[in-house]
Amino acid sequence: MRNRTHNSSGWRRGIGLLSIATAMAVALPAQDARSSAAVFSVLANLTDGSYSGLAQGTDGNFYGTNGSNFYGTAYQMTPAGTLTTIYNFCSQPNCADGSFPPQAPAALALGVDGNFYGTTTAGGAGDPSICFIGCGTIYQLTPSGALTVLYTICSQPNCADGMGNGSGLVLGPDGNFYGTMPGGGANNNSTHCPYGCGTVFQITPAGAFTTIYNFCSQTNCSDGANPGPLTVGLDGNLYGIASGGGTLGIGVVFKLSLSATLTVLHSFESGNADGACWTGCLAGLVQAPNGNLYGVTASGGRFNPYLNQPDGVMFQVTSSGTYNVVHTFCSLPHCADGYQPEALVYVNAGLLFGITIVGGSTASPCTIYGCGTLFVTSAKGLLPIHYFSGATDGFNPVALIQATSGPLYGVTEAGGSSGQGTIYSLSAPVLKPFIQPVPSFGRVAAQVMILGNNLTGATSVTFNGTAAAFTVLSDTEITATVPAGASSGKVQVVAPTGTLSSNLSFQVLP
Repeated sequence: MRNRTHNSSGWRRGIGLLSIATAMAVALPAQDARSSAAVFSVLANLTDGSYSGLAQGTDGNFYGTNGSNFYGTAYQMTPAGTLTTIYNFCSQPNCADGSFPPQAPAALALGVDGNFYGTTTAGGAGDPSICFIGCGTIYQLTPSGALTVLYTICSQPNCADGMGNGSGLVLGPDGNFYGTMPGGGANNNSTHCPYGCGTVFQITPAGAFTTIYNFCSQTNCSDGANPGPLTVGLDGNLYGIASGGGTLGIGVVFKLSLSATLTVLHSFESGNADGACWTGCLAGLVQAPNGNLYGVTASGGRFNPYLNQPDGVMFQVTSSGTYNVVHTFCSLPHCADGYQPEALVYVNAGLLFGITIVGGSTASPCTIYGCGTLFVTSAKGLLPIHYFSGATDGFNPVALIQATSGPLYGVTEAGGSSGQGTIYSLSAPVLKPFIQPVPSFGRVAAQVMILGNNLTGATSVTFNGTAAAFTVLSDTEITATVPAGASSGKVQVVAPTGTLSSNLSFQVLP
């Protein structure tokens, strides 16, 4: 089981819910959550357990990083599970290109140029007195494996630019990338963050780096400390969870504008019943079409008799800060619903799927703790869909995404035939194909990349009903121009297999 530490250093790795489709009750009946209608498949048995999350490319393949070759590699995986190494980190003298890419749930970010952008946690030319093997890099990686270092982390005195990036990057509404550094920055606090309280930064595709917020800028770190992954909201703001700081020092949920105005939406404080981050909150938030955000904490909630501590909640929070606990993990006997949740995914069926690192089945080799679960939220609450068993399908699931073809793809950090983890897929009738515009924001006349499947022969692209000019580049990619008169709403493509829609609304900028 992943070793989690207290919030001040955990960053170092050491309904009323949603409207549920009626089809859900048919596809995943409550009396048998692990219905044969949901098909689980192991695609690959891994040789190293430190794999990142997956990112889908313009070619329909998946890309990620791992800990192979000691310093780490970047790889491509086909939808069928064929793995190909495309880059070996530390290929440059003194590991100037970086080493030790972050583990899941961090993942590469796809840029509008079709390249990937990511981070490493070591290597580079950062301050050797602070991190003797380098503090990491931010890089661009082409699908064919050409890597360009954009920025060296901790290249400013005393790591004023931050250090310890393990959360990856997100593409912002302005075409730039945003990320967090859980340590370093301008503020240190001996109680909350003796190694620095962390930052939020912007980096352009060309590598221009700017720190836009230093955590613990407010009294007693009420604004939070040690931030985790970011999510770009439909309103263009950045949302995330900081694992430290806040009223009780056990974390906050925050909103940050691109102009650096931070708003604390919730400070974990109700005796841990509302969740807590004292063992780290590593998962990013996800947003539903109504604008509500959902997240998980790995601590707080109900007391877990197996670990002698509470182990996580799932929550909903609005952009104005109304906060509600949706599910408290380890609520079922023997923690059959899992505990220590790690990731959530909003899917086009109006559902939330997620994973827990532990809990569920207690069959060998996962006695007492359980090997982890894959679950879905339904009108009746939370339904486990798959109990990981360890030897065949892996255990300790740590990452999850939905592919545009419909199925979910995920990673476990242990188990499988090699004991080093697996990559798996889950298909179900409710997991339908969709399209993904990249970016999800744009002005009239802007070029937008649309990812999908079976796009060859497409006859129409519309932005909230307004027809757009488009070009089909391949079976998995279309480029389209945001048309005059378009308003924010779903993007749709009429393809030979039917009409495909985006999961969330495309936001037309003024």
